[in-house]
Amino acid sequence: MRQIICIPRISNREELAALKNNPGLQSGVNVVYAYFLSKKLIPYPKGESNILYIGEAMRESDATGVRFRQHLTPTATVGADSGNNFTLSQYFHAGWQLGLTVFETDTQKLQRERDLIYAHISLYGAPPIAQGKVPHDSRKRNRTTHITSFIANNQLEIERAGVVLADLVAEHGLISLSSGLPSVSTIVNDRSGS
Repeated sequence: MRQIICIPRISNREELAALKNNPGLQSGVNVVYAYFLSKKLIPYPKGESNILYIGEAMRESDATGVRFRQHLTPTATVGADSGNNFTLSQYFHAGWQLGLTVFETDTQKLQRERDLIYAHISLYGAPPIAQGKVPHDSRKRNRTTHITSFIANNQLEIERAGVVLADLVAEHGLISLSSGLPSVSTIVNDRSGS
């Protein structure tokens, strides 16, 4: 994965709408992305993270960049389309500072998205707070059993994705060591066996 866009603080929906004209987000480009809180951390069961939502996108006919404006509603009480994310929109319209980072990836964007979400679960104990759906094997398997088994059996992919998330938290979040929770570097080192 290669970071192609980082907006540390989204000022308005039009800033996201302009991404449709970004040369790195034209049609056919596969991406995974994360919305995050700038300079704030959310307590999760195993640590603190600023990650709100992880997603994937690729458009064949339109620019892939059209996806990003769809996440945020025009106002806190009025939606725009079925691609809106209620939780992200509520944070945004309540005045929280949201950021966005976008990574170009291979054609396996769904797997890269899953790896990032599962890495968040592994590092912090839960999916991002605005994550509506968590990918899992739906062949009549228990979600919790599948996710924990996948994490255990795919440690290299989860560790790689975890480094991406830990870097994002360290760069854009406030690391509060006084909270008594482990720091991001401690969590990553514990997971990698260091």
